[in-house]
Amino acid sequence: MIIREKFGKMGSAVLKEKYVENFTLLKPEQVRGDEKLSFFNKISYAAKPSDFACATGAFTLYNQKLDMVSASYWLGANLKDYVYCNGADLALSLKDATYRRYGIRPVVRYSMIKDACKEPYLNENGVLETVYGQFVDKLVSDLETYNSFMKEYYVNNLLKTDKTYTVDSVPYWKENTSFQPKEFDEYLFNGKKYIVFNTDKNTYYRLPSGLVIFKDKDYLFSVSDILWLVDIDTDWAVCKDVLLAGIQYNNGICDDDFNKNNVAMYLNSYFSKDIIPSYVSCDMEKKSFVRKR
Repeated sequence: MIIREKFGKMGSAVLKEKYVENFTLLKPEQVRGDEKLSFFNKISYAAKPSDFACATGAFTLYNQKLDMVSASYWLGANLKDYVYCNGADLALSLKDATYRRYGIRPVVRYSMIKDACKEPYLNENGVLETVYGQFVDKLVSDLETYNSFMKEYYVNNLLKTDKTYTVDSVPYWKENTSFQPKEFDEYLFNGKKYIVFNTDKNTYYRLPSGLVIFKDKDYLFSVSDILWLVDIDTDWAVCKDVLLAGIQYNNGICDDDFNKNNVAMYLNSYFSKDIIPSYVSCDMEKKSFVRKR
């Protein structure tokens, strides 16, 4: 665990930046085996995708009413075992290790993030839930907000925070190409945080809301708090949703060591730092940044 203190204040509190480097994925045994987490007795292990997960290529499943109900996501097993959860079952295929359309649902020891979390509470399903970190989440569909933001964005007249978010820039169909990071700046606009995400040239994805995003366009996404499900007895916190996709589990190499695969590298080299919130307040647009024209 690493703690860094940043100069500055929000109210009277000294700002501190804290991140852990021990993120992992659910194991098959934690989903429905001998190590099954207690809250999976109350809720399904299926997880809904965020809008951003869909925009980065998450493979999604629908019910008979064509409502999006879940997204496939990687499990933290070696490639001799089950490697992903498709919302209805656990599945295995060695060739799928290079597939970029399975999502990422991070997991971390609760004790590692407890001091930086909001006070846990029971959600509507009776499961303990908390908030830790922020990540890109919902597509901005309000045209007034989108047009106002993009008008300033295209003339370089927006305020950047000190944050970026990293994804794999390689299109999902290029299975023989390894991870190539691409950063997206975070912007502060009318007191809220956003990124501009340009879709792949072959993108055509439906979002949970039913909206569709198309190829080679700039879309505006908001940044939101990350919700985690907590199992106190086993000391695990599991991300409630699938946050993003587009990253290979491994590049065709069978290895029992989770820490050597691409997902582990992404989680602990990029995600662990990307989710630390930027420290901004509503008046920073007026006082703390210089607009550029």
